[in-house]
Formats: sequence, structure tokens, C-alpha cells
Amino acid sequence: MERIRPVDIERVTIPTKFRGLDKVAVKDLIGRCSKEIEQLLGELKESREESERLRAEVEGFRAQESTLKEALLLAQRTADETKANAHREADLIIEEARRKATDLQRELETKLNDVRWDLERARLEKQTFIAGFRAMLEDHMRNLNEAEPRLAVVEGTSSIETGS
Repeated sequence: MERIRPVDIERVTIPTKFRGLDKVAVKDLIGRCSKEIEQLLGELKESREESERLRAEVEGFRAQESTLKEALLLAQRTADETKANAHREADLIIEEARRKATDLQRELETKLNDVRWDLERARLEKQTFIAGFRAMLEDHMRNLNEAEPRLAVVEGTSSIETGS
């Protein structure tokens, strides 16, 4: 059966009879219109149900989109925080290494100065020892030189000369 269009209803001509319109033709038109309206209401209901189903699906997709956006933002924030923490930790490690290097350098400079002082002290002690040893040797040499004229060595015997 062919569908009724609004223009078809407007152009309908119902034959007239003795007491008005032809009842069969009017009932036929009303029946066709009723079937068409029933069919259109069914299609409208199906369309509304489909529309509701699609709206619900779109809402579900929007919720998923929102969740994904939040997850991406959280992941980005976490990545940024992790990167910032890594930079801070690297800066702390570098600063600690520099501090240790500076402390080690100071310690080594202190040890170097101590070694230099020890070396200088050893030089002074050496000079003092040499001067004292030289003075002692010179003193013994003088004593020997003074005692030599007084000693006369004879073969097998020795006699002491008195000097005057």
C-alpha cells in the first residue's frame, strides 16, 4: 500500500450521495489516514527511542572523554612533577658533590700546608743539627789542636809535654 501524503488528503474528493458524503469513501479515507498515522507514530516512537539510545551513548562517550582528559592531565602533571623532582634531586646531588669536592680540596690544602710546615720544620731541625754538630766538631777540633802540642808520641810509649 502506498503511503498517504498531506497533499493527497488535501486533494481527496469524496463523492456525495443523497444524504451527504459517500460513507464507504469516508471510512476508507479515515482508515487509510488512521493506518498512516499509526505507522508514523510507530516510526516516531522508534526514532525517539533510537535518539535516546544515541544520546545515552553520546553521554557515555562524553564521560569517557572526560575521564580520559582527566587521566591525561594527571599523567602530564605526574610526569612534570617527576621531571621537576628529578631535576631537584640532580641539583642536590651536584651541590653535594661540589660541597664534598670543596671540603676535600680544603682538607688536602690543609694537609699540604701541614706537610710544608713539617718540611720547613725538618729543614730548620737539620740546619740546627748541622750547626750544633759543626760547633761540636769544631770544639773537638779546637780541643784536639790545643792538646796536640802537649802530647808527644814516642814509639811504644807516650809522654806528655808540659807546655809553657
